[in-house]
Amino acid sequence: MSRNPRVLVAEDESIIALDIKNTLENWGFNVEATFRTGEELLDFAQKDDPEILIMDISLDGTMDGVEAASKVLEKNKIPVIFMTGETVPDKLSKLKLGVPFTYLKKPFSMDELKRALNNVYPDTPG
Repeated sequence: MSRNPRVLVAEDESIIALDIKNTLENWGFNVEATFRTGEELLDFAQKDDPEILIMDISLDGTMDGVEAASKVLEKNKIPVIFMTGETVPDKLSKLKLGVPFTYLKKPFSMDELKRALNNVYPDTPG
């Protein structure tokens, strides 16, 4: 691949967001930004064309990760990896996003994140 895929990460826990960002960059992704709220993510995504979303379902602010991802996908049909502490995320079982998506149960390992990326984004670097 000639360039690094552009990723947006929405995670309200700063340490987790930083860990994901650093890991993805080590794998060859370009993490353009991390966000604590769905509103921040939407503002940024309106001006950008990301290639992958990594979204916590529970975010700070008034919008959850599922709603924020759905709004981003109105403009950009891109793969989504949701992160959640829920056992069986009811919200996700009812989604019809029209794009590849999966979810990771927290806590997850970076190997699990890599497998999820490979499942939804065939051009995963590394």
